[in-house]
Amino acid sequence: DQNNSCWSEERALAPVLDAMPPPHRILEIGPGFGRSAVFFSKRRFPKATFDLFDGTGHGTKYELLGNRYEDSFCGNLPLLESNLRFNGVSNFRIVDAQQTGGRISGRGETYDLIYSFYAVGFHWSIDHWLDEVLAVAHDSTLCIFLVPSHYTPSPRVAALPHEIVHSSPPMQPWNMVHFLLFTPKPQPWFPA
Repeated sequence: DQNNSCWSEERALAPVLDAMPPPHRILEIGPGFGRSAVFFSKRRFPKATFDLFDGTGHGTKYELLGNRYEDSFCGNLPLLESNLRFNGVSNFRIVDAQQTGGRISGRGETYDLIYSFYAVGFHWSIDHWLDEVLAVAHDSTLCIFLVPSHYTPSPRVAALPHEIVHSSPPMQPWNMVHFLLFTPKPQPWFPA
């Protein structure tokens, strides 16, 4: 199931990932056990550095496209690190969200690619995270968020160059997934 999700994401996003300049710094928000980071670091971005933003916890407060809670964590950071190392991934840094008050702290750094599958965009509204995401993005950062099928961009997101991409997993063609892609400024390689 996890591999099926990775291949589905890759297939849906390939046209834009192929067109964009290769990312050097990547931020994943809510990596879970690291399946996407393992896949992308081996398949797409072996030279990139991944920052994985999550927190260990069991107290999740999820609302589909809902509010954001700074004390809502469902990750397991020791298991995330173990899974990455087991899969031969060494180009990562885990950012403990509990140490930052649940806020993305860029420390003056920016990312070339920022993504979140099943966290920001799906469980939490993108608008609750947009200022933090844009604060660690540069003009050509590609931002990718998995969103529910009924997602409609807010006026702030709609004002950005954006596109919604649809795909279905190869093994489950009835299970459509939807991705919101945007960049802070128009880019020649971005189709929107």
